[in-house]
Amino acid sequence: MNIFKNLVLLFVVGLICLVFLEFSMRLLKLHGDTDPTYIIESDELPFQMKPNTTAKSIYGKEFSINNHGLRGPNFEKDKSSDIYRIIVLGDSVAFGFCVDYEDTFSGILDRTLNQTKNSAEIINAAHNGFNINDAYNYLKYYGLEFNPDLVILSVTASDNTDQSVTYIIKDGMGYSPGSRWIYVPSFVKKALRNSSLYMSIGLAKARIEFIMSNRNQESITVQKETMKPEVEKYLQDIARLSLENSLPLLVVTIPSEHDVKRGFYEHDFFANISQKRDEIKYDYIDTLSQFDPSKKNYCLNDGAHPSKYGHSTIAEMLYEEIISNIKSNSDIR
Repeated sequence: MNIFKNLVLLFVVGLICLVFLEFSMRLLKLHGDTDPTYIIESDELPFQMKPNTTAKSIYGKEFSINNHGLRGPNFEKDKSSDIYRIIVLGDSVAFGFCVDYEDTFSGILDRTLNQTKNSAEIINAAHNGFNINDAYNYLKYYGLEFNPDLVILSVTASDNTDQSVTYIIKDGMGYSPGSRWIYVPSFVKKALRNSSLYMSIGLAKARIEFIMSNRNQESITVQKETMKPEVEKYLQDIARLSLENSLPLLVVTIPSEHDVKRGFYEHDFFANISQKRDEIKYDYIDTLSQFDPSKKNYCLNDGAHPSKYGHSTIAEMLYEEIISNIKSNSDIR
């Protein structure tokens, strides 16, 4: 009987400790945000988001997926002739990881463009983890059906890759091939994804592994990455598809927090994008110069994803270019 009481006491004390640690980690906020969107399998893409679903991240950001499986408000597939429709392609940055939709550059542009009576509509077709080839496939198999007037491709340093994310999808979550987490009940995984204690432990583990892997190196040599041949082909593909459908293509490059602090890009990948615009035929905007290093341009504990201030800077730079395209489109009509 005493053994049973001791076990119960041990369990209660352990539970209290876990609750205390969880509460402490939530106050300290040592980790980044999470993406809670419910994903489903796709024949043409690494995954799609389940239409008409809503979820909240660990920091309370709401992710509402519309009737077409995209982040943002619902919209009709067909549009009236007076609507200037813009489709935004890209990865987690354009998707709006760690910010509410109205604070993404897509959400901001949707408001500001319509305040000036331009009858514009923004479709945010970005997906967390997509590369440029995935963006091309989305435009090819889905985006063109929406009859857009302008294509905006958001590009970050992580897009210089020929590797698409590969998931085994179960109960709305993506698992890496071979991951043992797939055998864990989904409710456990979802609970852990909303645990600051679990997220903090994972962050600490990753940092320790990084330090251990480099402890014998006097310095870490950073090689300047140039555009990979496969990525250049992806850009050519999306430019060709846009041209075939008489769609202007605007490529916008978005820096990391590290780039903003330095005042220049660490890799040559971005310079290559600028150099290729005339050859591949796309318009180009680089947003780095407009970021104010004194502002909190990036999300908490996350130097890759812009905060609402960073998204506002991007929207400001895109606004004039979009207005110019709208006027050109009106003149043609």
